[in-house]
Amino acid sequence: MEFDELLRSALGWRDLDEFIQKLVSRLSKEFDTVIVNGEILYSTRIRFSNYRHDLTKHMVEDSIDVMVKKGKSYTTVSLDSVSTLDLDSVVEFIHKSFRLIDRQEEYIPPEAGFETYDIIPGVYNDSVFEQDFLYRLLEAILSTDAGGVERLSGIISAEAGRRLMASSYGASGEYKYSRFNIRVRGFKDSELTATSSILSTSVDEEDAESMVREVSSRLEGADKPVLPERRKTRVVFTPDAFSNLLSYLSSMLSAYNYYTGISVFSGQLGEDIGARALVYDDPRMENSPASITFDEEGVPTRKTVYIEGGVLRDLAFNNTLARRMGRESNGHAGLIIPHMHHVVYRCDDVAKDEEELLKTVGEGIYITNLWYTRYSNVREGSLSTMQRDVGFLIEGGELTKPVIGARLSLNIKDLVVRPILSTEPIKWSLPWDVDTPSFTGYVALEDVVVTTGF
Repeated sequence: MEFDELLRSALGWRDLDEFIQKLVSRLSKEFDTVIVNGEILYSTRIRFSNYRHDLTKHMVEDSIDVMVKKGKSYTTVSLDSVSTLDLDSVVEFIHKSFRLIDRQEEYIPPEAGFETYDIIPGVYNDSVFEQDFLYRLLEAILSTDAGGVERLSGIISAEAGRRLMASSYGASGEYKYSRFNIRVRGFKDSELTATSSILSTSVDEEDAESMVREVSSRLEGADKPVLPERRKTRVVFTPDAFSNLLSYLSSMLSAYNYYTGISVFSGQLGEDIGARALVYDDPRMENSPASITFDEEGVPTRKTVYIEGGVLRDLAFNNTLARRMGRESNGHAGLIIPHMHHVVYRCDDVAKDEEELLKTVGEGIYITNLWYTRYSNVREGSLSTMQRDVGFLIEGGELTKPVIGARLSLNIKDLVVRPILSTEPIKWSLPWDVDTPSFTGYVALEDVVVTTGF
């Protein structure tokens, strides 16, 4: 068998679906509710640094997450490398876990089961298994002229997975997906760096080359960087930078955080919150690297609009929290903590492109990458975040002097109540230090407090 074909077969290399069905059948004899979610994940990671290939790693992983409920008690168990375990040992471990760490919180499973085996066009691409193709991407990155870049490092990540779900109440589903997540970081010196990324279900050598050109364009003329002035100013975020913040916004739109009072939006569902942006997710979007057809309870996913027309219209619900709040699940379980599958963001006022956006902003700071985003007060939504790569002053509607070391202080609510304008969503992004992907464009916020981390 050819190596590429061997990798393709990895997604079916173990009959995980049969194992899950047998596990549900066994556990259903003793528990009122049983839910099992499983996944087989294949991935290839190619690392490079200093313009040289460092390492290629292939991984095949399988895992299951199990919930069992009896009366008012329940427990959850997560197991990796299920292919190395037998059914009896797994059942015994779950029984022990239930006796030792059962919870007494209310959990309400769906009343009816769904069978979900839909296929979303454009979300699965066999090229993730083609090793020659992945090395062509690497060659395209390493051979592209990168003026102003002394060192170039990064990772090419290609993954494909099968998600499976079965339950005691009849819900079941299977879904197959793949995606590329590629990051390239250039170093001009110890202070000046720039990063470009791609999150997509398909990619080619031209895309890889464009990442290097983007890094080069930011670094080539970036000399003698300045520290930002301490002031309140307008800030323009690239899609990669803004995606970092959107992941934190997504947790505020979980019904769990809303219900427990952790969300800055708690108590405002259905009210006008003064928002000037549209926020939604659409797990059935075609060609999406963040799609899924069912949630962890087996409820079919659907497009959900959270903020529109100034109003907080919805939250990410599982069945339990939906019942508590007099609503219905919208396909976003987390069994305990529901979550958005991704974030799509667009301001009410839209610029035709980045150039028009910059001219409208006039004066401010341009931020290309963020890290160390931390809340100082979660309930109030106050947070700070650090500039990671080179940024620029915006003067007269144009990018001018390079800037380093900016610390930004804002409220997570500012993402929807203080935007000036954005472009249309143009790019998927998943920063390395967050969990929720986003689809967004360039975004300008007003009245961001800028200090320095230096």
